[in-house]
Amino acid sequence: MRRGRGLRLSDAGAVVAFLAVVLVPFVQELTAQPAVRYAQTAAMVEHGELDLDRYRGVLGVDVVEHEGHLYSDKGPLQPLLAVPAFAVGKLAGVEAATELRTKGNLGLWWVTVWMSVVPFLAIAGLGVRVVRRVIGRHEIVAPLALCVGSLLFAYATELYAHTLTALLGWGCWLLVADRPITMRRAVLAGLVAGAAVAVEFQMALAVLVVASVFVARRSWRELLGFVAGGVPAVIGLGIYQWAAWGSPFTVSYRLKPVHPEPTILGVPSPVQLVEILFGSRGLFLFTPVVALGAFGLVLLIRQGSSKGRDHGIVGLAVLIAFLVMQSAWQNPWGGESPGPRYVIPALPFLIVGVAAAWEAAKGIRFVLVAWSVVTMSSVVVSLHLIPDGGLTFVSNIQNLRSYGAVVTVWTMLLGPAGWVVHLATVVAAGWLLRGRIRSAAAQFDHPGDEALVTSGR
Repeated sequence: MRRGRGLRLSDAGAVVAFLAVVLVPFVQELTAQPAVRYAQTAAMVEHGELDLDRYRGVLGVDVVEHEGHLYSDKGPLQPLLAVPAFAVGKLAGVEAATELRTKGNLGLWWVTVWMSVVPFLAIAGLGVRVVRRVIGRHEIVAPLALCVGSLLFAYATELYAHTLTALLGWGCWLLVADRPITMRRAVLAGLVAGAAVAVEFQMALAVLVVASVFVARRSWRELLGFVAGGVPAVIGLGIYQWAAWGSPFTVSYRLKPVHPEPTILGVPSPVQLVEILFGSRGLFLFTPVVALGAFGLVLLIRQGSSKGRDHGIVGLAVLIAFLVMQSAWQNPWGGESPGPRYVIPALPFLIVGVAAAWEAAKGIRFVLVAWSVVTMSSVVVSLHLIPDGGLTFVSNIQNLRSYGAVVTVWTMLLGPAGWVVHLATVVAAGWLLRGRIRSAAAQFDHPGDEALVTSGR
């Protein structure tokens, strides 16, 4: 047993180390959404203010104007969580947040590492442990395939809140996934759920799915604990909205002139849903590993153990909920995104699905994963924004030609030679990871194991 526990930690550590070596060096450009998030944190640290009037010169479209002042249109918790990182960066002498440095902005990079890269690494590391516990096999390749071959990877180096909310939403479910649900875990899950909503309001969808688990299990007392755990975040969100907008019930999106409706959501559109999945930036078209994960969730529902069925049902419910929400958005992608980015919080739920479907897709899995990794890697190394009518991967290659590759801390230090150093570190980390994958695979050296895993015996 001791050896098994050590093996799990070593596998998760190898995955996290590899992905950290790949992603941490990237210094992405200061675009509209990262700018407003960075400015919000700076306003709180430097001036103790919520308004962004002092940062007007670096802000784009992701703002609202209220009573003559500029404010962020985002949930408040992520900029608040970034305060310690920003404060440390400020002490280290990074440039002021009022400076419009679009390339090579180390202050933005430093905050992004803590607010986006680290949550992404946590998802990957947790994925190893969850797959080992639920599936019992493919605990390294499945998390890697889903994390690197999906929009999680594309946004891991951007100061959006998608990877943070993905971690919080999935973590909320993992806290109560095991039966029976203890009161302590229920309250903690509620606290995490409330934090997820305070980061991005649409995370209420995932929270409702997790709450339905309490109802399905008739865990009424624990459901009250779950609700109670979310109260602090609700109160904090109300206080912020009261301070900014004059009412605890006013949501920032209602104040944006580019959103003519009371909310950004309309009626879900089947046509838009098809476009989300198979259109010019389609989720299944450019990240087919996501489709593999969805198929695996179905397999778990039909063939898995009781634990596997729970993960299959909850994961599929969350995925459907976010797809329906995206189909009701004003556009299929959430702006100039390389894909339907508001679906990102549902993606960690598919990690167990990829593991469950890995053997069934033996003939095509390499193609599915390789294409997913290539398309999402093109997003990381180029300007990630895609104009209207643009095609994922094609537009990213065009951006690469027009604007050049994204700079890294290595290229900022060493010039073009920095890419050689970066590649060398990635190859070294990949070689170590390859050894861990081989070691894990060697434990299952006959075909009967997969049937035992999926049947839960």
